[in-house]
Amino acid sequence: MALKGDYVYKGLTISNAYCMLSETSSNTYMTMLEDGEQKKVQFNYQIRIYASQEARTAKPHEFVCVAHGSFDQDLSASSKNFAIQCYDKLKTLDEFSGFTDV
Repeated sequence: MALKGDYVYKGLTISNAYCMLSETSSNTYMTMLEDGEQKKVQFNYQIRIYASQEARTAKPHEFVCVAHGSFDQDLSASSKNFAIQCYDKLKTLDEFSGFTDV
């Protein structure tokens, strides 16, 4: 799974940029709610941004740049896996608006 779309890097638009999850980590913490504690997991990610899907296939260690971020992972029984949650989160950011799943 990855994302594809137009990405702006240092003022230049990369058409059909290919964005792929490359590193992850998580931190577990507890928050106090009125009805008791709640466990939360902060998901940290790094996304590699390639000039295209073909560029990633040909030379996976040569990427344009990386993007970092984090979000509170949904831990409900019906939640999607962490990677899908990450890509869904990215698509809510201005930097990745208009990107599609590939």
